[in-house]
Amino acid sequence: MTEQEPSGRLKKYYRTTELGKAAFIEWLSSPVEPDFRPGSLLTRIYFFDHLPEITRKQQLQEFELYNQKLLQQLQAMEKSLSEKDKANYFMISTLYHGVYSLQNNIRWFRHIGEQKSLSAILEEDEQGDMHLTF
Repeated sequence: MTEQEPSGRLKKYYRTTELGKAAFIEWLSSPVEPDFRPGSLLTRIYFFDHLPEITRKQQLQEFELYNQKLLQQLQAMEKSLSEKDKANYFMISTLYHGVYSLQNNIRWFRHIGEQKSLSAILEEDEQGDMHLTF
């Protein structure tokens, strides 16, 4: 559908069809692929209100398990580093960034899975409860 604005410009409006809604819910409910991108993950979670509770919980558990697997890989990598490797501060800092990010993701998945107060997770960070563990 298009409408003409007072300025003479044509403006297009789109609407979701029932078939489109069904396809979207199917994608939203589909299993997480191992190589999902962060943007895709956040898009899925953004629309979780459209899913049944059991599906949301399953998805969050999948996300958490995937992040735990990646975290274990980074922790194994850190343990295998030589002293020479550890001397490369900025190189190693990227590994620790990955560990920190994955730990935060896991904590966030658990937090939203329990539907705790959203501001509580920020308050925990301010209290210094978040830390790296190897």
